[in-house]
Amino acid sequence: MSSAYGNNKVFGQPKNVRSFVIVEILLTNGIKGYGESYQSAYVPELADFTIKYLAIFFKKKSINDALKIIKNFRIPFVSQSGFVKSILSSFEIALCDAKSKSLGIPFSKYLNRRFNRNEVKAYASGGSVVFKTEDLKKDLDKIKKIGLDLYKMRIGFYKFKQDINRINFVKNKIGNKNLMIDSIMGTLNKWNLKEVKKKITVLNTFKLQWLEEPFPTEKIFDYKKLKEVSKNPIAIGEAFTNFHEFENVIKNNLCDIVQPDLTQLGIKDTTKVVKLAKKFKKRVALHVWGSPISLMCNLHFALAHKEVDIIEYPLVRLDFLSNLMDQNIRISKNKISLKNKKPGLGFDLNNSFLKKYKFINNSGFKL
Repeated sequence: MSSAYGNNKVFGQPKNVRSFVIVEILLTNGIKGYGESYQSAYVPELADFTIKYLAIFFKKKSINDALKIIKNFRIPFVSQSGFVKSILSSFEIALCDAKSKSLGIPFSKYLNRRFNRNEVKAYASGGSVVFKTEDLKKDLDKIKKIGLDLYKMRIGFYKFKQDINRINFVKNKIGNKNLMIDSIMGTLNKWNLKEVKKKITVLNTFKLQWLEEPFPTEKIFDYKKLKEVSKNPIAIGEAFTNFHEFENVIKNNLCDIVQPDLTQLGIKDTTKVVKLAKKFKKRVALHVWGSPISLMCNLHFALAHKEVDIIEYPLVRLDFLSNLMDQNIRISKNKISLKNKKPGLGFDLNNSFLKKYKFINNSGFKL
């Protein structure tokens, strides 16, 4: 599907929409479950093809058998991490949504019957990497109305001196301690260790909540060298698709904060990650940057797991499901909670609704 997104001129969206692929699983009792893969926004055509291929393995299976297939699914060199693993995560989410609806309980209660809290800390994620100060001001005005103080902005597109001016603008509005900075080098892929060490001298003058993704994802051991000189906590993880990637950065002390996302890792791997993170005294900040389905499944997970410290709340909104999301969640005093205890993730999609968001060819994320 393709949906209007933000001001329809969001960085990386060539057709001025955001496109994504939703997995719908239909049970014989008529109940439907929904899931999403974060990576489907980058290559929606490939995601669509892959989902149709993988569906062959799950047709006419019970939910429990289907979940076992996901747990043990192995195509050598293909399915243990990366794109296929992210797609399988959407199947797992959809299956568990359908299962919790069948049981008549919220998704969070299905994930953890022993522990469920009412709310979790949240931060506002906005500040597109191309935002000028006037755009940043609109974001900051917006978060006051929403009820959030913590704000994450993105840098790395402009020259560093210009980015520092942008950071100072935001800092003067909300203060150092309420600011996170995302360098999005997993996307931009520009900075190297030598220049980051120069930049860190300047960034150390800000007392940030964290500095996120200052290197391309594959440069994980550069994080250790950066951690030795950074006075700000270092965050990483939105691009990881399996437990072992997180295990490497946690056990080798390459970061301070890990950022798993259910729509990348799936439920089982995310559960293992948050428990390992707490064992090694790392903070857990759930990553969210998809449709409202992504926000809802990650929120339910956060409410079901005390190990999660904070969750991302994107300010750039999709038209798709936005009204329904507003009906389901409440934000107040830097906390996000559910307004109701609907079964599953809290919504169903009918065909007439889906037809509103017809897919636009060649609309995947591009630089």
